Amino acid sequence: MNKNKLLRQISGIGLGLLLVSPVIWPVAQGFTAVPQLQITIEGQSPYFQPVRQVVLTGFTIRWNNPTATEHTITHDSCSGGPCMFDSGVVPPNGSFTLEGLPPGQYPYHCRLHPIMRGVLRVLDNDGSAATDASKASTSVSEGPHSNGALEGSDRPHSSSSL
Repeated sequence: MNKNKLLRQISGIGLGLLLVSPVIWPVAQGFTAVPQLQITIEGQSPYFQPVRQVVLTGFTIRWNNPTATEHTITHDSCSGGPCMFDSGVVPPNGSFTLEGLPPGQYPYHCRLHPIMRGVLRVLDNDGSAATDASKASTSVSEGPHSNGALEGSDRPHSSSSL
């Protein structure tokens, strides 16, 4: 085999490993990558960007509030049914993080500004949307926000799309 052909093959293998390594590295090191979806609260319609989102179970969902106004992220069922999440007040430049939401459809709104509405649909990893009565883990934080909202979609986001 000539030297140039050998170098091209090695280069190709190196490029392939470079492209695959971000996926393999966390698994090889024993880390589990937890995908994160970010939704941005806006001061004008549609108010939540994206306004509708489909995700798979295991995703962390974070709402960022870059506005100068306080808001909430409240599951519509909190006013009479099983309340799956309620952020309380999210201050300007604050955020609300939701983890462990079971499969189902979750319409939500801002209690302070009821015109602000969104829908989150969580699918099980096999694509089903069966509901579960268990509570999700949530947290509200203050401080700088990350403005990395993803586009709305009728397809679930998977870890490979982030």
